[in-house]
Amino acid sequence: MPIGTGYGSSGVPDFLACSNGVFIGIEAKAGKGKTTALQEDNLKRIADSGGIPLVINEANVNDLANAIENLEILKRMQWKESEE
Repeated sequence: MPIGTGYGSSGVPDFLACSNGVFIGIEAKAGKGKTTALQEDNLKRIADSGGIPLVINEANVNDLANAIENLEILKRMQWKESEE
């Protein structure tokens, strides 16, 4: 998980990437860490724009390297808007 330095923008995913022409926003969370409302909004905007939003923690971090190489795996891992 990246360390906050004060240079990032609030709510923007921790890591931004592009794989095979697809934009990927990766939010890193420790344990059962929850995304904030601002992070949720940014993840939704990424999804709505055709990108792939991901929330990564200890449970799925090992799958990330393989997923970056395979768009179909990434699509299955992507964040989904919560239905509250």
